[in-house]
Amino acid sequence: MLVSNLVSYIDNHKHAFVVLTQSQNTDLFGRMIPIFIEKILLLEHLDRNNPTDYYGVTYSVTGTIGVVNQWLQGGAQTDKQVIIAILTTIFESY
Repeated sequence: MLVSNLVSYIDNHKHAFVVLTQSQNTDLFGRMIPIFIEKILLLEHLDRNNPTDYYGVTYSVTGTIGVVNQWLQGGAQTDKQVIIAILTTIFESY
């Protein structure tokens, strides 16, 4: 559900996200990574000090952001349902 909502939101606002991610002065996703990691640790009741929890969430977050970033850089040509399926697989692997 979270992945679907995230991708749908980005798809609905893709022009703004493409502009933000391609800006020379903005590292939008780089700044979002620590925020997402902390939020997921909190929502999933995981221990930040437990390396398995922390790095598992880090893997999921950075993988998700990497996929979304590449999707946007490619002009978001891939169908959003395909992106949702890929991201769901990433999340399920942890």
